[in-house]
Amino acid sequence: MKIAYFNYLYDIKDSSVGASVHVEELAEALRSHGHTVRVYYMNKAESGGASRIVQGFKAFYRELFSQAGTLISNLFLYWREKAILRAFKPDAVLIRYNYLNISSTLAAFCAGLPVVLEVNAPMVYEKKRFTRGNLPLIPGWVERLNLRLADRVFVVSNMLKNFYAGRSVPECKIAVICNGVDINRFDPGSDGNALRSNLGLQNKVVLGFAGSFHYWHGVQSLIDFIICVLNRFSHTAFLLVGQGPMKIDMENRLKKYIEEGRVVMTGYVDHQDIPGILAVMDIALALYPDLPKFYYSPLKLFEYMAAGKAVIATRIGQIQEIVTHEMDGLLVNPDDRDGMIQAAGRLILHPEKRFQLGCRARLLVERNYTWKTAAVAVIGLIESASGSK
Repeated sequence: MKIAYFNYLYDIKDSSVGASVHVEELAEALRSHGHTVRVYYMNKAESGGASRIVQGFKAFYRELFSQAGTLISNLFLYWREKAILRAFKPDAVLIRYNYLNISSTLAAFCAGLPVVLEVNAPMVYEKKRFTRGNLPLIPGWVERLNLRLADRVFVVSNMLKNFYAGRSVPECKIAVICNGVDINRFDPGSDGNALRSNLGLQNKVVLGFAGSFHYWHGVQSLIDFIICVLNRFSHTAFLLVGQGPMKIDMENRLKKYIEEGRVVMTGYVDHQDIPGILAVMDIALALYPDLPKFYYSPLKLFEYMAAGKAVIATRIGQIQEIVTHEMDGLLVNPDDRDGMIQAAGRLILHPEKRFQLGCRARLLVERNYTWKTAAVAVIGLIESASGSK
């Protein structure tokens, strides 16, 4: 089967790292099943969103200009995507939905091709809740049109399925296909000693976080947690991997520990180097805050587990559906700092518990959460979409 996979990343090294990983890993998994997949990054850029022309404006107007530009870009992208479809002649089109983008859905629909829409977040809801300067009415209309024109839709969590089912999208049209991991890239037996030594973390129990430093990753409570653990357990250190708008705040509040070598912040790390970074960690953290709609399917969680790490994660959303407390990870309630510290203390002081949790976590993802498993589900959805034509 020939599949055209459209994606609208605007920033492959910061806000959209997880999105780019998802697309590339899923595409490769589809290829491993014998399909021809071409990925088209329609808005690819090396760094974030707004053009230089509007960067001098206040944030409200900058966002408004940026959204208007995205909406207008559909006119140009439609003809470009139509030409791509005419030249490639795919059997089906897979589209990662993005805020205000409709061109590829229209191009595929007009070409009479099966359309499978991948939705990883309720973007209109997110913008209304967290961003000022949004276009009125139009974003909701664009989202509804995407969902209506698509033959099938897949989302990454049950929470997200329920969200859209409650907005008049037929439940039979929506499938849940959560994120996954390429287990062949992660070796639980790797000790990471060379990199550990280079980072000055030898003879330490290393707790780690890999991801973007945004409010939805609970950065403020993570900082408090780090300080408490470092003050209580003298033989510990933290390895923090990633970028994001709250990174500077982290550096300022953790300055003392950074200077002492007990906190190492790597900045952006290419995804191909993540397995080596995770090998340095003894304990991996996915401590999300108590968000009202936790619809995420955290890539970091699957990668931590594939690396055979002992995971401490928040008891929320899909995380509590995947991780069984005391079996393949430790779960704590959101924003329960005492519970987080208690869980960390258990794993810091008991390496055998870390080993047990890590082994079981690896087995879990091997059985249920690989990209190849996700690809099989996507193929089934594409075949179902083709049958509906």
